[in-house]
Amino acid sequence: MCCFVCVRVLLIVVSLAMWSSILGCTIETPDAALISAEVYSDVTTEQQDTCDVAVVDGDVVVDDDSGMAALAGVKAIRGTLSVVDARLTELRGLECLEEVGSLEISGNSELATLSGLEALTTVRDDLTIEGNPRLNSLDGLDSLREVGGGLSVVDNQSLLDFDGLATLERIGGDLTVWNNPALEHIEALSSIERIPGNLVLWNNDAILSLAGLESLAQVELNVLIGFNDALEDLRLESLSNVGHLVSIVYNPRLSSCDAQRVVEALMSSDEDGVFEHDVVGNAADECG
Repeated sequence: MCCFVCVRVLLIVVSLAMWSSILGCTIETPDAALISAEVYSDVTTEQQDTCDVAVVDGDVVVDDDSGMAALAGVKAIRGTLSVVDARLTELRGLECLEEVGSLEISGNSELATLSGLEALTTVRDDLTIEGNPRLNSLDGLDSLREVGGGLSVVDNQSLLDFDGLATLERIGGDLTVWNNPALEHIEALSSIERIPGNLVLWNNDAILSLAGLESLAQVELNVLIGFNDALEDLRLESLSNVGHLVSIVYNPRLSSCDAQRVVEALMSSDEDGVFEHDVVGNAADECG
């Protein structure tokens, strides 16, 4: 009965903290609900400023400040939270959010910071940060410990580093870092020892080194490192197991000898004979 009453509120997710407090229930939502400001205006300031135990079942799409504010007090979203093509400069309103099923932050032309996500510790499935041209750091994700699926950071033109991910301990799928032309380093990933999917570092023009991946020992599928114009140092000393393919290609400042040494180390531990490699287009030098 409790959740039936909740769903009847205009079939829109609104005033989540207020309804959870009044009804004492988990708030169920329709798929891909759009957070609306219509009922949010009924929530008191005190309710907006309190982290209740409200939980949203289902997917949520936010596209403006009023929609973000309607999530005040929500501690968990069991579906996907999508902040897509939103008219936002920051993510204020999510200060209580500790856990989400998936998180997509993409196509936000004005978004400059992830401030507002400081309480987030767990993304159960995928975390996607894509196509946010003004985003220059991942600060705001400072409490994130686990991404249960893939972590994808793609096409963020101003992003400088991964420092906001310094507490990240686990990735459960692919790690994809693609087409971030200003990205200088990924040192914050130093706790990652295993990637259950693919490691993709592709077309990041400014990155000099893969420092931060020194502890990475296993990639269960493929390693693809290519077209990183400034890359000089792989820093993959601990990598001893790759499931299928290592492709290190067209990194014009990377020593071909360094790339070959990574491949040779992996070949020496390839007991099943399934390992393949492709090393071309890197800086030519004579390997001693």
